[in-house]
Amino acid sequence: MQFISPILGIITVIVAFLISVSPFSAYGLQIAALMMAIYVGASFLIRKHILSTDLRVTLDVLVFSLTATLLIFTTGGFTSPVFFLSYFLLFGVALFASPITATAITVTFALLFLVAPKQDFWLDLLQIGSLLAIAPLSIVFGKQYIKVLEDKKVITTLSQRF
Repeated sequence: MQFISPILGIITVIVAFLISVSPFSAYGLQIAALMMAIYVGASFLIRKHILSTDLRVTLDVLVFSLTATLLIFTTGGFTSPVFFLSYFLLFGVALFASPITATAITVTFALLFLVAPKQDFWLDLLQIGSLLAIAPLSIVFGKQYIKVLEDKKVITTLSQRF
C-alpha cells in the first residue's frame, strides 16, 4: 500500500502533462472542475461510511496533484503564473501521504522539464531549480509532521494510563 501513493502521484503528473499537450488542453479547467466535483462526492460518501476511509489519502493525492498540475501545465507549464501551486502541492503531499510521494512528484517534474517545450530556457531552469530546492524542505516538514502525530499518540496513551 505504501508504493501506491508515489506511483499515483507520478501517474497524475504525467497525465496532466499529456492532457496539456493534447487537444484536450482547451478543456483543462473543466477537467479540474470535474475532479473537484468527484472529490466532493467521494468525500461525502466517505463521511457517510459508504466508501472506506482508507481511500481518503489516495483520493487526496489523486485529486490535488492532478488538479494542481493540470492548472500549471495548461497555463504555460514551467512559465505558468500559477507555478507556485507546485510548492503547495509538494507540502500537501508530504503531509497527506508521505515524503516519498513528494520526492517522486518532484523527480517527475524534473524529468518532464527535459521533454517540455521551452519558451525561455533560463526561466524554466530557474523554476525547476526552485522546485528542486524546495523539495527537501517539504520532505523535512512531512517527516516532522509524522513525528508530531506519533508523539501525540504516545502522549495520549501515557495520559490514559495514569
